[in-house]
Formats: sequence, structure tokens, C-alpha cells
Amino acid sequence: MYRHFLVDTTKLIVYFCDLISYDVDMKCYFTNRQPLVTSNTWIKLPGYISKILGFSKTTGLTYFKKDLQFFSSSNGLLFEMATPDDIPFDMVRFQRKAEKK
Repeated sequence: MYRHFLVDTTKLIVYFCDLISYDVDMKCYFTNRQPLVTSNTWIKLPGYISKILGFSKTTGLTYFKKDLQFFSSSNGLLFEMATPDDIPFDMVRFQRKAEKK
């Protein structure tokens, strides 16, 4: 999996991952798109994040993965370890590309 992204529609946070050609690791970032935030700053996620799994409105968490490790976050800044059993059934999965309307 290469480039993929996800939008947390409740907090207006955009998560984005891409495989950089000169590096073998996936790099992931996030940006806060709240109405009062005027900057367009992308913040790098920790190196232990390499895949965005999805977002759950039930838990308010976004889920991530690297290898066999799972993580969750409500804001892209603080992460908690998770297990596959922690991931809810209502999770909206990432998108590979923007959908045309």
C-alpha cells in the first residue's frame, strides 16, 4: 500500500501517508482543518505509524498500524496501543484516492 488518507469528519483532521521514493519507510502526517485554524501545517506522525486503518464515530478514535502493532488516537498527537479486538465494527476505512463527484 502506498499513498492513502483519511478524514476524521467529527474533528476535521486529515491524515495522510505516502511512501517516499528515496526511503523505504512510509511517512504519515496530519493537519487540523478546524474553521479557527488558519495555518496549513502538516505535522509528521511518529515513525511507529505506517498505515491508517480508519476512523470510528462510536469511539471518536482513528486507528493506525505498523507491522503487527495497532494504535489509536483522538487527535494525531497522543497515541495508545490497541489490539485488533479494540477496533470497532463501524470503523470507516481509509481512502486510496479522492473520489470524483
